[in-house]
Amino acid sequence: MIAITFLAGVGCIVPLGLAWKHAPAEAGSLQDSDFWLLLQTSCFQVLGLGLAFAPMFRKASDHALLWSKVLIYALAALGTSCSIAAPIVYIKVPVIWAFLLSFFSAAFQICLTLELALFADAVWSQEQKLD
Repeated sequence: MIAITFLAGVGCIVPLGLAWKHAPAEAGSLQDSDFWLLLQTSCFQVLGLGLAFAPMFRKASDHALLWSKVLIYALAALGTSCSIAAPIVYIKVPVIWAFLLSFFSAAFQICLTLELALFADAVWSQEQKLD
């Protein structure tokens, strides 16, 4: 699971590099359709991060190691921050920076989901040993 996530993440850098190469050097505006698509994407990323993060407030989180909890909280905070900042950055600086923030937000969301999957597997394994 970790290897697949890593390889997919590395593969996604290629389109990001091409976008960087072809991106305009000026800031975007509210009249750009890309701004509204970025805003829509940011809203969904915040929702996805929230839904992925919500299980940490349940009783199962008592089984988590401290470093695992800290990592999950950090990934959720970083991903949400990038998602919220991306539309603001779009209209202030060259647009590629906003898309880079959106890319990082998605990457943090993937890492958060992977960490939660590994956490759930560890909790399930612990419960099987107790039975």
